[in-house]
Amino acid sequence: MEQGQNPQEYFEQSLEEFFQPLLASPLPNDRKYSRGHMWIKNDSSSSATLGIDHVGAYFLKPVVSVVLPQTPTRVEQNSPLAWLVVREGTIALRAAVSGIGSQSNDQLLEHPYLLLDDPYNSGWILRVSETETAGTELLSADDFTPLLHKEFVEIKERFSAVFNKMQPSIGPTLYDGGKSLRSIAEIVGQKRYFDITNRLFSRA
Repeated sequence: MEQGQNPQEYFEQSLEEFFQPLLASPLPNDRKYSRGHMWIKNDSSSSATLGIDHVGAYFLKPVVSVVLPQTPTRVEQNSPLAWLVVREGTIALRAAVSGIGSQSNDQLLEHPYLLLDDPYNSGWILRVSETETAGTELLSADDFTPLLHKEFVEIKERFSAVFNKMQPSIGPTLYDGGKSLRSIAEIVGQKRYFDITNRLFSRA
């Protein structure tokens, strides 16, 4: 915290800095997206690769481990596809399509960071054949981007509400002689951060 800066100003600055990388990173145009932050890239007319978008990956760092489905397996849209284990709990990623899961990305078992550091390439999750998308609204990058910006506003409001309930005590910062808190998760608390983040992946 800069000298003369009050806790509210420090929090608002931290919040803006937290979201800046997301606002500066566009979605790839070569795939479709679900509201639950999953992407689908068609490999053929009846098969596709699924993964998590960079927004979901950004909120989840760091991940302790990834639980993948055994293949082959039946995948149902909006049902859990894989599970990400973080320090505060487990996040379920929901399939954007139905079909037959034919191949999991086993590299994620030993290197879970790939899912977060390279979500659109080496961090893919599952390949699915006989894909079905009926009943699921898949969005292009252009259509999904404004919804993301709206979601960012909602998340900022949730973080702000948590922060306002915590005042005047916001934990150790330079304001009270302690160490500087550098992340939103540290400021609002890991458990509250997890609860807010978990909601991102529950939308169909």
